[in-house]
Amino acid sequence: MMTSDRKAKMAARKALDLDPELGEAMGSLAHVRLHDWDWEGLEKDFQRAIELNPVNGIVYYWYGELLMSLGRPDEAIAVTQNGRRRWGRSADGGSGPQRIMAPMPGKVVRVLVKAGEAVQARQPLIVVEAMKMENELRAAHPGTVTQVAVGEGTKVEGGTLLIVIRSQ
Repeated sequence: MMTSDRKAKMAARKALDLDPELGEAMGSLAHVRLHDWDWEGLEKDFQRAIELNPVNGIVYYWYGELLMSLGRPDEAIAVTQNGRRRWGRSADGGSGPQRIMAPMPGKVVRVLVKAGEAVQARQPLIVVEAMKMENELRAAHPGTVTQVAVGEGTKVEGGTLLIVIRSQ
């Protein structure tokens, strides 16, 4: 029987065969390799995934895990903080809609906004429970909610789109 890690690795490699510039697939493959202890060249793979898609915040988190495991905590913290700043921004640097993404696998416990609702910067939008902790995700900028993609009780993977906000 094939394990889920092996399936994930095969799927990521297939995606990269189809499009070698796909940052999400490069990041996913690196993440699976991290947990398989297949670390040769892994740091370069994480750096390449970030280069291909600099707004995919979960890859920064995974890269931080690797750096912590390598005994480089200061670099891990810096990389993770950089990912948090970039998470959900559009590739053009943030002029497009805010895309609020799940930071890691978990369960939506509260949705605090509705489509059409105006929100302020730093306003709580949604609460996701992950690893027995509640994570309150907030708006980066003022705007209007254009999409709520999940409901309370929904199980989500890291990187899942939760809410979209059109910036003012």
